Amino acid sequence: MHKILIVDDEMLERDVIKCLISQNGFDLNIYEADNGKNALQILSEEHIHILLTDVRMPIMDGLTLANHARQLYPDIQIIFFSSYNDFSYLKKALSLHAINYILKPIDPEEFQSTILQVLSNIRDQEAQNMQALNSLYMVQNHILYKLLNKTSVKQLQTLYPQFDLSFIYDCHRLFLIQMNQDYFSELSDEGDNTFTLSDFQHLLPTNCHFINLNPAQNILFFFGPDHHISWYEDLAGKLSDHIQNISQISNRIVVSKFFALPEDIPSAYEEAERQLMENFFIAGNTPIVADSCASSIIGNPFTDNTALQDQLRLDIQFKDSVSLRSHIKLFIDALRSDPDYSQIYVRFLCTTVLKILLDGFSDERAKKFDEYASIISHSVHLAPIESLLFRLTDELTDTFEKEQDTPVHTLHQVKRYIHNHYAEDLSLEILSEKVFLSPRYLSTLFTEHNGYGINKYIKKVRMEKAQELLMNTELPIKEIAQQVGYSSASYFCRSFVKDYDISPDKFRSQNHIPSERRES
Repeated sequence: MHKILIVDDEMLERDVIKCLISQNGFDLNIYEADNGKNALQILSEEHIHILLTDVRMPIMDGLTLANHARQLYPDIQIIFFSSYNDFSYLKKALSLHAINYILKPIDPEEFQSTILQVLSNIRDQEAQNMQALNSLYMVQNHILYKLLNKTSVKQLQTLYPQFDLSFIYDCHRLFLIQMNQDYFSELSDEGDNTFTLSDFQHLLPTNCHFINLNPAQNILFFFGPDHHISWYEDLAGKLSDHIQNISQISNRIVVSKFFALPEDIPSAYEEAERQLMENFFIAGNTPIVADSCASSIIGNPFTDNTALQDQLRLDIQFKDSVSLRSHIKLFIDALRSDPDYSQIYVRFLCTTVLKILLDGFSDERAKKFDEYASIISHSVHLAPIESLLFRLTDELTDTFEKEQDTPVHTLHQVKRYIHNHYAEDLSLEILSEKVFLSPRYLSTLFTEHNGYGINKYIKKVRMEKAQELLMNTELPIKEIAQQVGYSSASYFCRSFVKDYDISPDKFRSQNHIPSERRES
């Protein structure tokens, strides 16, 4: 509720104004003072939105008070009312950007129109402030993402010479939030389970930053003084429970080690992810604290299932250098941790990873599968295989990083956002804001590089997801439509028929996999 401060040395005058506020139904929290000095004390304790003050008062006059108020709150709405129609007062009021100078006795209609104008001004200003904060938050998130991808502070200073980078020096902890389901593909059967900061902001201290890295992982950055580790453990536990309650999906949260400098953010993230993988098979939502975790790997999460292959393909699809390097290292560490694996099985796993890496190249290296596979098949130790996979990973990520500030990288960011948010409202304007481009330029760029427009790509992603849901779930058509971003089931059906020449119902009857077969 907005707050108004009424200042007049006459109680009767203050009562008249309060009566007018009540009669007009203005939803305002009313404060009052009988002189400028007392009013200034209230201003120092409360964020007042509207100052309605008499001009001539004992101790401190209204003009002096308004000047102090403007210094405290640059956006405060000031209204003067006075029995004196003096040009010098009017001139001073104009210099203080007053909304109106009302003569006593106050005319009810003039008072009503003045307050309506003031409330409109406040709403407009709040909207502008929110837009500015959102823009600042987005730029800061973009910078944090670059730090996570090992962009140096010196490079950031060159890239953003006019932007205040001091905020990055206040960041000393991060949470790595991992969804525990087999959720490494952006087209998971569970639908879009990405989050935004608003989903759990009520649990967090002010000035946290949240980044959705991929459908399975999120990063939460903490700014300001570092707390005792128990504080973070307690918060991580509450956050994990809340996420599970709103998504019905279990999760794990890693509390990173303390880092002193922004250059330490990539290593803190990599360590958190390593600890996450080492604790992969520990049941429950207990937070993992990177400061105190042991280094032994519990189980082999990426050799016991196909999660690694799915994750590597996703890393390469979206050219995520940090994640790709991290997951290759985790894969090698997992192999080294279990000496009981046969050489045949190790060679099979490494050859599979080799094929995925080579698929990411667009040059001659993509054709060297036989040559590299021969190295793997003839190796009697893991070291030469490890060297090969790390070398190919470095070469592949080098090509990704060269594209980071190119149109191709920007389009990968747009596609990744579409894959992660296809169930939400998507528009050219929303997507252009995410990559800091104008809608027209992004539309042209996307069409030039892909041969079709963004809307067609969004529809393609949604329809592919709809096909999966029709084949693999028992969900009603209406619910499937909603899960893939269509508010109207009939419109979804028409779109499906247009793309596949078959209705969703008929497609399901011809392709549906019964639950007992899926489970087996």
